[in-house]
Amino acid sequence: MSHQSKPDKDYFGFFFVSLMLIPLSVGLIYIGVKELNGTPETKGSLMGLVGIGVGLILLKVYFDVMRKDKDTPTSDSDSAMVEAIRTANRVACDFASCVENISPIAIYDVAILPHPKDHIVKCCQLWIGVCRNAEQLAGWIVIYPILSQFQPGVGKQPLGLNVEAINKASNAGVSVEELARMSLSHPQPSPELKTKVEREFCEMVTWVTDAVSQRLVQLSH
Repeated sequence: MSHQSKPDKDYFGFFFVSLMLIPLSVGLIYIGVKELNGTPETKGSLMGLVGIGVGLILLKVYFDVMRKDKDTPTSDSDSAMVEAIRTANRVACDFASCVENISPIAIYDVAILPHPKDHIVKCCQLWIGVCRNAEQLAGWIVIYPILSQFQPGVGKQPLGLNVEAINKASNAGVSVEELARMSLSHPQPSPELKTKVEREFCEMVTWVTDAVSQRLVQLSH
């Protein structure tokens, strides 16, 4: 259900202010007339104070209503945007957690992503556009382009050097010859796939660098 239009709000405000001024005015006039006539009466003064009190109560109610209205989204589109930002933040955080332990030079299947790749792209871009934390924005310059390493049709086995596995083997004391054999035996991406990933990576780096720079300028103002 949509909220009232601005003319409706203005009419409501005019009506409420008018209603508020009536008892205030009557109360003040009543007391003033009695004082000018030099015949202040307890009953008359009491009626005037009651009028002023009613006016002040209406004034408080009016400001409470206006304050509540100000804190409420002005349209359904505003509510939708708030929800979109919350979703973007959640999806972006899910992606950041997903790529914490991946190899920086391997190519993975999109199936291991927590959400569809296109959805992650859109959510990350929206979140970067509204994020207010400079440190988080700087981190996205590194995190966002990692999406290029996720491609369809790769399968369960990542393609390219598995740096994590090689590091574990090296720390376990595996010989240099065995490490070389592991590197050479690991499945490699096709030249076409490597070119696609490199091109996508460059496009993402360019976009996120510009987006973060513009956002930091906005935050500095």
